[in-house]
Amino acid sequence: MKTYNTIYFLLFVLLIMGAFASMAQNSYGLRLLGFVAFAFGLLFLYQFVKYVMKKEAKDVFTELELVSLSILSFIYALNVFNIHSMVTEVIFVAAGLLLAGLYVRKLTMAYHKLKGVNRALSLLIVTFYLSILLFIIYIITGLFSPLVSKISGLAGFLVMVVFLISAVIKGNLLVEGENISAFKWIIDTKDRSGLLISLFSMMAVYLGLSSSGVLPPLYIDDLPQAYYDMARQSGTGIEKKIDGKDKHEQFKIEYDKFVSRNLADRK
Repeated sequence: MKTYNTIYFLLFVLLIMGAFASMAQNSYGLRLLGFVAFAFGLLFLYQFVKYVMKKEAKDVFTELELVSLSILSFIYALNVFNIHSMVTEVIFVAAGLLLAGLYVRKLTMAYHKLKGVNRALSLLIVTFYLSILLFIIYIITGLFSPLVSKISGLAGFLVMVVFLISAVIKGNLLVEGENISAFKWIIDTKDRSGLLISLFSMMAVYLGLSSSGVLPPLYIDDLPQAYYDMARQSGTGIEKKIDGKDKHEQFKIEYDKFVSRNLADRK
């Protein structure tokens, strides 16, 4: 597990570097984010294969968690490189719903296990898993409802802040004769919840800061954002054709003409 933590840390560093590079309008920044997402997908897939090959008893829910995380990472990488289709969008939502279902299960199991032992700890863990669920909704609904996505992302971040403050204030809690904090309980579960909350929190913080104008938006490419929005619609079958061409293709033709005219005028 320590080996994975080292790789996670390295990927987090690359993720931050890619985000700052993109905000500085360097085109390689977004590509770096895509490669980091792909690396996460490979790492989750490797963990899945290694776990399946273990000789001792295995937990099918752990396998499903790793599969869903791998799928989400790979498809997110494709989205970064502007590769969209109806199939990938459906698979992305399905993997997200599967992951949400797994964490609903974790939430209910943790609550029933801890409520009779230490009610304060049970509520803390429920709050923690609830923030993850809200962040998963934030990721899924971003494809078709930006408003719901922003609301769920903000709610997830606020719930996470409540958890962090409450967990620090409560400190160690008595559980079956042993003093244990909410943080230690989460670490001892040995799932990917800590990794997910870290990733989602970074996304939520950036979303809040960029929406308020504190941080600049990510630099996508030489083409306007509208082109990529239309390209996404084309991949999902929503976009209508104009003169036999997809709307985003026609937009690019007209945009290239506009740029050429302006360059000619400057000369």
